[in-house]
Amino acid sequence: MMTLNAAKGVRDAIVEGSAMLGLPLSPSLLSMIKCGNGRKCERDRCPICASKVTERLLALHYSHAVLGQQWQRSAFALRSHVRAAEDISPIPMDDIQANINAAMNRWEYDFQREDGNEGKNFGCLATFGLVEDTGSHDRREKVVVVEFVVTGGDPINDFEIFETLLGRFDDKVVSVPLVENDRYCIMPDQGLLFGYTKRRLDQPDRPIAISSKRRLARIASNYGDHPIKSRFFFTGADHLRRGNCL
Repeated sequence: MMTLNAAKGVRDAIVEGSAMLGLPLSPSLLSMIKCGNGRKCERDRCPICASKVTERLLALHYSHAVLGQQWQRSAFALRSHVRAAEDISPIPMDDIQANINAAMNRWEYDFQREDGNEGKNFGCLATFGLVEDTGSHDRREKVVVVEFVVTGGDPINDFEIFETLLGRFDDKVVSVPLVENDRYCIMPDQGLLFGYTKRRLDQPDRPIAISSKRRLARIASNYGDHPIKSRFFFTGADHLRRGNCL
């Protein structure tokens, strides 16, 4: 998990990189500059706000509400939403958000039909963000990746998740191999909420933070200007709702 000081360093690098590229001082960038020290800009491009949400998620992971619960996780590259290395145009955040929400609601409905406890045992967390694909031909192509953490032992499996996403993202969805799958951890582990990572998407790999100021600034521009909640979702499971992560 990224510390607050490290997140502030990434924030400063984004600001410097934006100046190097001559990008305009947008309201979102200005609010991010002022973020920290008691202030919160609540923007989805802000690594400081992302780190604070991750801290609250970690508290939920250690809470009695989810202790002992099993989870299954999977990640998928949405190849219908790709940006070239130097492209700074925003991704269609609202469309991506709406399709992920619809998919999760569908899984909750399907679970309720098969579960003998009115679906109260179902829970699903999801995050998405841009990842530099170091295995791509471009080697700096930015791809939207979504990670799901779903209640373990339920009828919602990876194939059903994959099939649903295919129907919502123009049949351009590719499964992303994970290094490990801790079934007792609710924490997403691909760093997508942080949103500034790189890794190979065609084989098991661990995400690492991007260090280039210009590349960080371009990805920040790709995110546009949306609230931090735009890239984090949860549905089902009363214990998740009581967790009040955001």
